[in-house]
Amino acid sequence: MRNAHLPLQLGDSISDQVPQIEILSRCVIVSFHSGLLKVMYVWVVRARWLLIGAILFVLAFSVWILLPRNSEQEAFSLLTPAEMAELDNQPKVTESLDRGLTVTQSDGPFVNFNSPKKDIVQSPVNIDVDISPRGDTAVDLSSIRIDYRMGPAWVNVTKRIMKHASVEGSRLLARSAELPVGRHTMRLSIQDEDKRRTRVTVSFVVQ
Repeated sequence: MRNAHLPLQLGDSISDQVPQIEILSRCVIVSFHSGLLKVMYVWVVRARWLLIGAILFVLAFSVWILLPRNSEQEAFSLLTPAEMAELDNQPKVTESLDRGLTVTQSDGPFVNFNSPKKDIVQSPVNIDVDISPRGDTAVDLSSIRIDYRMGPAWVNVTKRIMKHASVEGSRLLARSAELPVGRHTMRLSIQDEDKRRTRVTVSFVVQ
């Protein structure tokens, strides 16, 4: 009596081998399908986590893009310790006053202070200026100069500001300039390629 569970025997006839061949074929097919399903399941799980990771990355990148740049840039001191000490010896003006914006020369480019805009501001202060050409003559950005009034004198603070500033088109923006409590006056001067100059002075109070 043959054992039905044994593999094919050499002496078996073709009719005896057919059921065993069918059983083996079905086993092979089931094993193949089972393995294929396992592989597909693993890839589906991996693809799902990859998709979730991609979505989280896009969301994080979008939030980073929308964050105000002020949160990324550390405040910088506009004045040196010696200048701060000199200001401490001067009377401090902290009450409200009309924001002073004086154009002492206006042959060159147009200059508009977006910030400081109010008469009273908080430190740190954003220095935000729009500079646009007058007519068809281009602005010479290399000629820009920014001075800070220290008593009767003017201190050139251009390099201090430009070190922390960005220039995009006609806009100059330096964020988070730290200034002590009191009244402050700044003067911006710039010319165009025809050497025509504009000079604007702005005054404000830091509380």
